[in-house]
Amino acid sequence: MVDFSKRSFWNFTLKDILSIISSVAIPIALAIYTAIGSQQQKQQAEKKQKFVTNPISLKLLADICEPLGLQGRNRNRNYTSETLLNRFVDILKPESEQTRQLRKITNISLLYSIFTSWKLNKLSIDSNDTEILQLSENLVQLSDIGINLLKLLDKNRERKIISARWYYYQFYMLKRLEYEVSEIRLAGVRVVRDLLEEFDPCAFDLFNLSLILFFPLLIIFVQRVNFIRRRLLLPCLLFCFHSCAR
Repeated sequence: MVDFSKRSFWNFTLKDILSIISSVAIPIALAIYTAIGSQQQKQQAEKKQKFVTNPISLKLLADICEPLGLQGRNRNRNYTSETLLNRFVDILKPESEQTRQLRKITNISLLYSIFTSWKLNKLSIDSNDTEILQLSENLVQLSDIGINLLKLLDKNRERKIISARWYYYQFYMLKRLEYEVSEIRLAGVRVVRDLLEEFDPCAFDLFNLSLILFFPLLIIFVQRVNFIRRRLLLPCLLFCFHSCAR
């Protein structure tokens, strides 16, 4: 038989219970904190990997880009004091010094080599950031426009007359390339726009000239159609109508 009078029980005070709980909870909390910290470090390393893959190519792209002002950035994203500034737009300088220097260059050969480097820069960009990829693609299109303009320029850089349709279409393309990526302005567009402004649009290009030449022929054709309708078609219709009425 069990002697209940000799059974003993542990008597825990509140202090003892708290000590036991803290001795168990603190290691668990430290383990959770360490796991969260390592996960955050891994995410930050992945974000940095997007920018350090090709630093030279990324610098070339960043040197000819500018961030939009506060109003331009606030329209697309709600910024707070807790927003992380770890995107491509956050590393850009307020004004592109490289663009300002390029606008002063008058040597066609030097400009051609610069536009060629812009075009080949995309091949060195290895990133999964959509903004960087889109800017790289826009830079390729911008370099193509610049190279085509340089081919039309004379060595003396005399003003030439080009098609008005092509002239204004290039302005439209430059405007689209400059602001296509949100919160970022492709400042290198100003270099190509300066080249485009050295040309004069022709009001009477081949398309407009063909319309002018074709218009008199169209008038003559309409007059002939009216003559045929009055002299042949209407009498035939009247004859058929009277024949059916009889």
